[in-house]
This record gives sequence, C-alpha cells and structure tokens, in this order.
Amino acid sequence: GTLPAHRRRGHVAALLEHACEEGRRRGHTRAQISCLIENDPARRAYERAGFAVEEERRHPEFAALLGAPGFLRMERVL
Repeated sequence: GTLPAHRRRGHVAALLEHACEEGRRRGHTRAQISCLIENDPARRAYERAGFAVEEERRHPEFAALLGAPGFLRMERVL
C-alpha cells in the first residue's frame, strides 16, 4: 500500500520497474504480481507497468475473511 500523501508520484512504477529489471538481470523472462479483486488503484498501477490479468480466484470464505471476493494474478514479459 501507499500512504495517501505519496500517491500519484510514480513511486510504485519505479519500484515495479526496478524489480522487473532485477528479474531480467537474473535471467527471468516473466514477472507476476497479485492484488485483491476490487483493489482498482493497484490493478491500474500494475496494468500501467505492463501487467495483465492471467487468473482470477474467488471464494466466499476468502471474502468473509479479507473483505474482498478473491485475488488477481497478473503477469508481464520482462
């Protein structure tokens, strides 16, 4: 998460790019990240960084515990 005072300053994009660059340096060809369904700010940030939804998992018990219906697994090519 990002504190409100630090949002929309490019910090998340910079961190994601740094992590992806490190993955490329280590010889990886794909990266993945996950976020809760309905966490639209995170999903938009990840999509702007080139990630796309590859899988969605939902379960009522998950929703009861965490308040979100499930999570998204997102991937991108490095």
